[in-house]
Amino acid sequence: GLRVPDDMSVIGFDDIPAAAQFYPALTTVRQPLHQMGRSAISTLLAQIAGIEPVSPQVSLKTEIVTRSSTAVPK
Repeated sequence: GLRVPDDMSVIGFDDIPAAAQFYPALTTVRQPLHQMGRSAISTLLAQIAGIEPVSPQVSLKTEIVTRSSTAVPK
């Protein structure tokens, strides 16, 4: 019996194309997929060449895509 976004907000992850097609349209967190792929390939090629990675983890910026599935708290 709950209504989105009247009673609760819903947020997804990865911003798949269908997220904009839902009703209400789903607010999502978008990841930089192309950058992730480039970073993974660069790391792999460096490891193949015997070069140690600068850091064991890579941080990339994400983006919130605000749509109608979220509202200001009451």
